[in-house]
Amino acid sequence: MPCDLLGVVDDVVVSGYVTKPWGVNYSAWSRAHPLSPYYRTKETEVEFLPLHLKSSRVGYRQWLGMVLEAQKGLRVPAKCLTTWLRRAQNFEGAEKAIARDARLLVAGFAMDNMKPLDYAEELLPLVVTGDERCDEAIRNLAYDWVNAADGAASQLVSATKLALFGEKTKAERDSTILDAVKSRFWADSEAGFYANLREFSQSVEARRDDLIDAIDELRTSHGAHWLRALRDVCVDIFDATAPVDDADGDRIADVIAGRKMLGRMFSGYDKAGAALFNSLSQPPVEVGGKSGRKRA
Repeated sequence: MPCDLLGVVDDVVVSGYVTKPWGVNYSAWSRAHPLSPYYRTKETEVEFLPLHLKSSRVGYRQWLGMVLEAQKGLRVPAKCLTTWLRRAQNFEGAEKAIARDARLLVAGFAMDNMKPLDYAEELLPLVVTGDERCDEAIRNLAYDWVNAADGAASQLVSATKLALFGEKTKAERDSTILDAVKSRFWADSEAGFYANLREFSQSVEARRDDLIDAIDELRTSHGAHWLRALRDVCVDIFDATAPVDDADGDRIADVIAGRKMLGRMFSGYDKAGAALFNSLSQPPVEVGGKSGRKRA
């Protein structure tokens, strides 16, 4: 019986199957499937589990663990990709140029137990150089940038919550409107993340010979670009969701306070701003007060 797709006739043909109660225990298959990325929850765990999608959207939050090893080895890409990355270190000429524009096809079901919820299929840019040191610099920077974006998204939700519902509200952070704000943030900031990361990769390649001396300068200069991109996205979403012109008289103060909260973070002030600046390798802001000068 020939294969319907390829027309190949195999020596062994499967004509049926038997359903086994409770399924199959795949614990011995740790990192066995070459097309699946894997994860573990703790560094001390030996077994890796296959990474499952959570929804039909695959964004740059998931990019790092699918393309490069992330979170100190807690997430690892598929073996097929690590093999390609290893081979890419020896690419020359046209192959090397093609590798810079290579993309990763990510596809799979988002599951709830054994129920399929949605199907996702995305092409993600790889942003690799083929040089081990350069790729490590890209991985470290991308990890910090995603952390910075996560902090910005959290502060955006807090600021919007304050603007819409006031300081003493009981509204949940996962309410419909606040969840939409967070989803829009990740969607609207995605293009900027890849564009800025690719610019960083080009700068890293250009400074490959003196990368150790140049890396701090590159992280600071390109971190400033990502900081501006995050700020623009957050301010646009905040103003669209909680426009001060449409606010009732008793809500104007809350809208102003929410926008001020965003402004302070993107200026490096308060705990959120200090964490953001640290992730983006920006110099800390000094704050003066009656009690003396201190770093934010």
